[in-house]
Parts: sequence; C-alpha cells; structure tokens
Amino acid sequence: MESTKSTKTETAAQRNSQDPVTGDRLSSLPDDILSHILSYLPTKHAVGTAVLSRRWKDPWTRVSNLDFDNRLVHKSRLAGIHRRDSEFCRFVDRVLAQHKSLNSLRRFRFHLSVSYCNFEPSRGFWSTMEPESGSQLEEIDVKLESDDRFGAFRKLLPPPVSLYTLGSLRVLKLAGVAIMMSTTHDSVFLPSLETLQLLLVRTMDCESLHMLISGCPVLETVHIENCYFLDETEKKTLIAVLPCLKNLKIINYYESHCNPLSPIAVEAPSLEHLHLENSTMLPFMGGSPLSCLHSAWVDIGDRQSLLDDHRSMIRLLPQISDNAKEIYLSRKTIHLMSFLYDAHQLPVTFPKLTHLTAGSVHDFQQLPFVFPQLTHLTVETRSVYVLHSWLNSASRLQSLVAVVDQVFHMDQEIEINDEIDLEALECGEAEFPAGTPECLLSSLEEIEIRGFSANEQEMNIIAYLLKAGAILKKMNVHMHDCVEIEGGYEDLESLLLELPRASSACEVRLLHSAISDSVRSNFDSHNQDNSTFTFWQQGQCEN
Repeated sequence: MESTKSTKTETAAQRNSQDPVTGDRLSSLPDDILSHILSYLPTKHAVGTAVLSRRWKDPWTRVSNLDFDNRLVHKSRLAGIHRRDSEFCRFVDRVLAQHKSLNSLRRFRFHLSVSYCNFEPSRGFWSTMEPESGSQLEEIDVKLESDDRFGAFRKLLPPPVSLYTLGSLRVLKLAGVAIMMSTTHDSVFLPSLETLQLLLVRTMDCESLHMLISGCPVLETVHIENCYFLDETEKKTLIAVLPCLKNLKIINYYESHCNPLSPIAVEAPSLEHLHLENSTMLPFMGGSPLSCLHSAWVDIGDRQSLLDDHRSMIRLLPQISDNAKEIYLSRKTIHLMSFLYDAHQLPVTFPKLTHLTAGSVHDFQQLPFVFPQLTHLTVETRSVYVLHSWLNSASRLQSLVAVVDQVFHMDQEIEINDEIDLEALECGEAEFPAGTPECLLSSLEEIEIRGFSANEQEMNIIAYLLKAGAILKKMNVHMHDCVEIEGGYEDLESLLLELPRASSACEVRLLHSAISDSVRSNFDSHNQDNSTFTFWQQGQCEN
C-alpha cells in the first residue's frame, strides 16, 4: 500500500513539474531574467503575463522597455472609438503607476493614433519622463497623430524641459508634439544623443529648434519633417555646428503658413548622406566643405517661390556636385541648376559622381552637365534627343535605366501604333540625333527600358540605342504595368528583335513582369542594396 501511495505521489509530482503554469522551466528563472525577456514584448502583452500565476505578477513591473501603441487594443471589445482611446490612456496610467523601476528604463515608446481632432490624451506619460537621479533612458519615441494633421496636437503640453538634459539619451523621436523652450531660462545638453527625429513638431520660434540641435555635440542623424514654428517674426540666421553629423534629412518644411525655418544653417563637415525634399532649409554656410558627402537627394518641390529665393541653393549645389558619389535630382532641381548656371556661372561638372537618378526634363537638347566618372544612370525621358544629351554628358557610362512610362488607366489595351514608321526603324533609316555619344561606342553594356507602351517615341528610343550601342550586351524592355497589347506580345517582340543592332552580342528581351516605373523607386531600391544608404529608409516608413 505504501509503495502504491508513493508511486501515485511521484506521478502527481511529475505531472506538477510539467504543468505549463506552476512548474514550467521559464517560471523558475530569476525575476531579472524574466523582466529582461518581457522587455522585448509590447507592454500590453508583457502586462498580460500577470494572469498566468502568482509567480508572474511582479516581473513585468521591472521591464526596462515600455512600448505603448493604441493600435494593439482590440477594437471589437470596446463600444466606440472614443472609448477605445480613453481606455488605452487609462491603461498607460495604470502601468506607469505600478511600474517599480521607472528610473531604470532604457526605452520608452508611446504611439497614439486617433481618428478625430477633439480627443485629448492623458498627459501623465510626460511626467514619467522627468529624469530622476541616475536615469538610464537611452531611447524616447513619442508619436501622436490623427486624421486631422494638426488638430489633435493643439491641447498637448510640450515635453518637460528636463527631458533635454538626459545624459544617457541616445535616440529621441518626437512626432505631433510641441517644443516650447525659453531661450533665457532653459538649456539643452544631450551629450550622448546620436539620433534626432522631429515629425509634425511645432516650436515657438527658430531659437528653440536651434537650441535643441546645437545642444547635441555627438549628433549623427537628423530627420526633420513637416515642422513649423509659431513666431512669424523674421530673425537673423542662426548657425548650428554639428561636427559628427553624418545623415541629414529635411522634408516638407513649407507645410504651414508660418515662416519657413530657413534662419537655421548647419556646419556639418562629416556629412555623408543628405536628403532635401520640398525644402531649401538648413543651407550650408561656407566654412567646412562637404568632403565626406557620399549621397544626396535634392528635390526643391513644385513651389515657384523656391525658384525666386535660390540663395541657399547657390551655396549648396556646388558642394553637392563637387563631392557626392550618388545623387537624385528632381525635374525642378535640374531646371534650377541650369538657371543658376546661366545666371551665376556655377560649376556643372560632377567629378566624383558614379550613380545618378534624374527626373524628367522635356525642353533640354543640350544639358549643361558633365559626368566624367558616371557609370550608372537612371533617367525619366520620352525624348530620344533628351536621352542623347544625357548620354553625351557621361562618356564612361556602363548601365542605363530609361523610364518612359506614361499615365494609363488600369489594364488599358493598346495596339502597336499605326503611325510608327516600322519600315524606317527596321531599315535603320529613322531620324535620330546627330553624332554618337562616346559611351555608346566604348562603355555602355546594359540597358533597361521601363514603362514601355510601344508608342512612337519609345520605339525611337529603343531603335536609337540598339543602332548606336556598339558593345551593348543586354537590353531588357519592361512593359508598363497597366498596358495590355491587343493580340498578344508576339508581334511586338518580333518587331524588337528585327531592329538593327550595332552589337551582334546584344540580347533583347521583352518582359511582362511588374517592375517599378518611377525613378524615385529605382533610387530607393538601389539604396536598399547598399549598406551605406540605410539612413534613407529610417523614419520614412514610420510616418
């Protein structure tokens, strides 16, 4: 009997040791290890482990990362949008009240997205970021957004000024908040901050932004987008010296009716990657040349006023042309550069450039640019004469991507254009630009045509390249995504194969697979394959 009872007891003990809640190996780990593991989960899920057993009630209260995102709240359990957002804010307040090691937090993330502008979120999370003695916060990421781009932010209090003196802070990302600092009483010193991201942030004046940027001596990455300030008083230019800055990204700062943020200039001798889009903000003021610049994205936007006030571009464009190895230039930027060349005789030689992505230009048959080292060119054009001009400026070009796409309705069917002089193309008698660019005779080996729809202009481009490309090895012609050829692709493919070629080794392929037709997407895809371009992908997807 005793043996049987002992066997039953051992069996029960074995079952208990295998119980997923009371006897699992994970629960036997020390609290600090459990807290470390839970730090990798969204806070909602980390807090949820408290229901597993009494053993799990405490570990989440010592996690080093807090990650709040109202999109993780289950909408089906709540009556409406307002109730869901209010419940989320109450949840945040409860978690912060029960957390036992706020001063040992390493990462704090708070994302709140609302669908209406009159919602006022809890302000309690700001108070938790008051730096306590020995604070270890390394990353702060606060994002407040709504369908009404500015309405949800009007009632928000700015972050506590003491936030801007956190010695351990390495990453600061703010979106939809306000930066209101007194230039006489407040101070900014973030000795460890390496990354600063400001999206839809409003400031009282340019001095506040200048204080923030200048108070970060080791800053390496800055991303400013859709930011504006309230004081419309014109100020003199403020210069921020950032010796460690490597990545600078400025987008759409002309978004509001307030004055632009142009009174701030940057000295950045270590800059490697520059992205200016719809902006001439933060020009580089003389001083240190951009000798470390590797890549530049320059799009001045479509606002005509930018063409009238081009002083900052006069300072910046020579720095880019002299140093950058990879560049994106929008259509408007190319026009501005040509205008500045005519008006101020700016240099148009790009001595170090190897990769260029250029927007569409329609009225240039002789571009005033020279690219002695260019090997890869992506250009949007529908004119054989404009393409001829680009090729004339790049004597060592090895790879060409010509984007010729037009706007079509989805799945539009077209016929091979009856107006195309097929006989002239096949006989090599079509009218082409005079002279043959040096690269077509000696270096160009690979060509891609994107957005092809078989119209006369596009056929002329292909015929011209095949006829002149003496050492061409490969030409891939990608059909436009929204175009279907009536009767199939066989006749079109046969026509392409019958076009005269200067290179007998050239392989021509007509491809139906979807591929991005935009020059911008081509620049991004190249960046993703190049580790030096990781900066371009940061923040953009978070917007």
